[in-house]
Amino acid sequence: MEETIIIAFILVLLVIFFFLRDWRSTLIPVIAIPVSIISGFFIMFLAGFSINVLTLVAIILAIGLVVDDAIVVLENIYSKIEDGMNPIVAARKGSKEIYFAVLSTTASLAAVFLPILFLDGISGRLFREFGVVIAFTVIVSSFVALTLTPMLSSRILKKHNKSNRFYNATEPFFTGMTEIYRKMLYGFMKVRWMAIVIILLLIGLIYYLKTDIKTELAPLEDRSNLRIQALGPEGSTFEYTEKYLDELTQYVIDSIPEAESPITIIAPSFSSPGATNVGIINLYLVPSEERKRTQQEIFKSLGKDLNTFTGIRGFPTMPPTIGSRFGRQPLQYVIQAPDFEKLMEALPKVLEEARKSPKLEFVDADIKVNKPELVISIDREKLHLSEFL
Repeated sequence: MEETIIIAFILVLLVIFFFLRDWRSTLIPVIAIPVSIISGFFIMFLAGFSINVLTLVAIILAIGLVVDDAIVVLENIYSKIEDGMNPIVAARKGSKEIYFAVLSTTASLAAVFLPILFLDGISGRLFREFGVVIAFTVIVSSFVALTLTPMLSSRILKKHNKSNRFYNATEPFFTGMTEIYRKMLYGFMKVRWMAIVIILLLIGLIYYLKTDIKTELAPLEDRSNLRIQALGPEGSTFEYTEKYLDELTQYVIDSIPEAESPITIIAPSFSSPGATNVGIINLYLVPSEERKRTQQEIFKSLGKDLNTFTGIRGFPTMPPTIGSRFGRQPLQYVIQAPDFEKLMEALPKVLEEARKSPKLEFVDADIKVNKPELVISIDREKLHLSEFL
């Protein structure tokens, strides 16, 4: 990730130099970028955030955002210096003319990222640091653009009486690009009413894509790890579960060559003793570059083959990209009722409807009411009489 930050900085530097075509002009935003980025680490320190993937992604994105304000101010000052104005006067007047545009741009960017703070659930916890870091960095960049950039411009920029070779070589390209833009702009202004039509079409396209594209928090990654959750009949003994888990393990060894030595656990629990009818088979696959099938393909194959086992039910699971590796099924529903009797009345209906859906597999409930029971009634009178025998 640190390497990515360096690459992003170098790419921004090259793009700035290509368009400004002057090392003095390029030097100013290059100085402004690290000053703004350091503020991101400062807010991380104040807020108690750590340097992690999300905060570093925020820093990478901020590199491209914080340079915008500096370039806008720089270009306005540079144009005045080229017109013959004194650099100090140009810096003062140029920044004064453009400050409102800089503030409005910064406010717009901050308004995009700050609402992330109000997200609920795991999404909010994940992206809160991202939103805070990038929003604060962008806000500081506007302050840098209106203070540091004019000061550097007044000291570094000078009027060019003669252009450099690179400027002369690329000037025809920029002149042609400007001319094409001018013609397109004049042509569009003749039919400017089309702007409303285009906006309405884009709104309709956004609505269509929003309802049609699938959503998820994070796509599943190939971590070379699968788990089989095995569930025997309620009241099954340890020996019964062990017998059928051994059969499942042997099936894995015989039919999944990509799996290394599987690990079997019976009655798993991290605190109180677990149920003896529950078991787990942990499969660690060889690295993805050493196998022909993906983790997803092996998962689908397992799902079909496990239905053939009758003594015990098996559910394959893949560890989520975000969250506990020992979590349950990826989709869970909570059923509530006023009392236990009504809950038991509704539960079979819910399970029946869920099993009818072709989109759902391995439907099960975590509450079990069919566990074998032994009811003992004590005849206290006979017990009392037995004391005299």
